[in-house]
Amino acid sequence: MNNREQWLTRCAEEIVQHYFTANGIALESFKVTCGWPLTGGRAMKRRTLGQCFHADASHDGIYEIFISPAISDNVDVATVLAHELCHVADKCKNGHRAPFTKLARMCELEGKPTATVAGEAFKQWIETRTATLGDYPHAEIEVNPQRKKQTTRMHKVTCTSDECGMVFRTSAKWIDANPELSCPACAAPCHIA
Repeated sequence: MNNREQWLTRCAEEIVQHYFTANGIALESFKVTCGWPLTGGRAMKRRTLGQCFHADASHDGIYEIFISPAISDNVDVATVLAHELCHVADKCKNGHRAPFTKLARMCELEGKPTATVAGEAFKQWIETRTATLGDYPHAEIEVNPQRKKQTTRMHKVTCTSDECGMVFRTSAKWIDANPELSCPACAAPCHIA
């Protein structure tokens, strides 16, 4: 395959034929592309890896599937693609509830419906298909590669006076410079958490 969209489209066609058509399920028209999902695509934790937009959202009336550029492994990409095709088959009606879950299990996807993973049977099948498809022609894009690590950890400081009870945060550098830490409000000694 020459580009990502061709590979994704061909892979989607194979998934549809093998899982949906073979089970008598017809899918509406859809397009597949590599692009950041609307929300959560660049999150560091719980990243969204795919998204399906209902045909009503598209001006040409076709379901639109986006596969995150943050993944490039053949099995991972195909797994996300199968998950999103389940949304197309469900016409985006049920989110990740029972009808969707049934479709995901039919496609041999496992795990929580909101974060399905490839079952062994799906992995084996998609690995045989990549012999024909070739590798997904995409290099993973690192999210926030220039993100600086936190250098200052703020410590919680609590006044020991029952009458004051002030709580504030300060840096270790400031605590080291002021070993006899006292409350700025009442001058009572403080406890560092």
